[in-house]
Amino acid sequence: MLKLPGLKKTKVYQEAWEEGYQKGREEGREEGKLAQLILPKLLQRGDSLEEIADLLELEVEVVREMSQQQKQ
Repeated sequence: MLKLPGLKKTKVYQEAWEEGYQKGREEGREEGKLAQLILPKLLQRGDSLEEIADLLELEVEVVREMSQQQKQ
């Protein structure tokens, strides 16, 4: 990997990093909202937590927590 001392301290690098970080957070929130909309339908259809996790490409524990939150 190219080593450039001080690169991370430049304003351009910091702004680019922040922009990428924010975009990643936004995409994650959108994916989470989508999963929360789909989850009840998959559960109602009778899919197991493991099947749902595989379909949504999430960890089983994450799907389990989401399903418990929706029951509340």
